[in-house]
Amino acid sequence: MTNYGCSQELTQLKSWILQDGCRLLTIFGIGGVGKTTLATKLAISVQDQFEYVIWRSLQYTPPGNSLLTELGSFLSNQQETTPDIDLLIHYLRTYRCLLVLDNFETVLDAASMAKYRPNYMKIELTKVEQGVLQS
Repeated sequence: MTNYGCSQELTQLKSWILQDGCRLLTIFGIGGVGKTTLATKLAISVQDQFEYVIWRSLQYTPPGNSLLTELGSFLSNQQETTPDIDLLIHYLRTYRCLLVLDNFETVLDAASMAKYRPNYMKIELTKVEQGVLQS
């Protein structure tokens, strides 16, 4: 992939992940500016530092626990089939994972970008923030 105008941002993101041990990054910007392309380049460039690289678009994710179920099932090698945030946290702590959630804005309420749409990940994200992502 050719880097057009985002090499500085890519270098900064790689540093945050690999040197600083940052556990949560967000890439914000208006539609069409290259957020997904930048995230793709980042994932490709650091993938060998992770046991699992998981890319999931949230654009067409149904409300409820389907994402939680999918992630738990994947990380448990299809051993777990029910949504269980505690089990997902266990797997995220056990394995070094790069989890990219693309199109995250689609689970936010358009009227208030600080709030989730009804039935979309509110409980799961709150627990993950408290249990896994905070250092």
